[in-house]
Amino acid sequence: MYDIEKPRIVNNYHNNFDIYQQLPGATSTRSGSGATVTAGATNPYDQASQIEAYLRTLTYDLKVPLVAADRDLVDAFLFDLRRGYCDYFASALW
Repeated sequence: MYDIEKPRIVNNYHNNFDIYQQLPGATSTRSGSGATVTAGATNPYDQASQIEAYLRTLTYDLKVPLVAADRDLVDAFLFDLRRGYCDYFASALW
């Protein structure tokens, strides 16, 4: 039987992969923090679960308007469009 508690503790420490989890410098402040979505989560597993649950509230749509080149795509997706396709969701989750 699968134990849901194991993923919560298995990676609850700093490891050598932190460098791969850094956000790029151009990420907007409001989309880069994720603080509201992950409030109360005490480990990486629960944080990821809360982000996934939030993304499920957004609409999958292949026909979204283009985002201006000078705008952050993730910021526009999360706060203005609230709809997008796989690239939008994957970028927001990253």
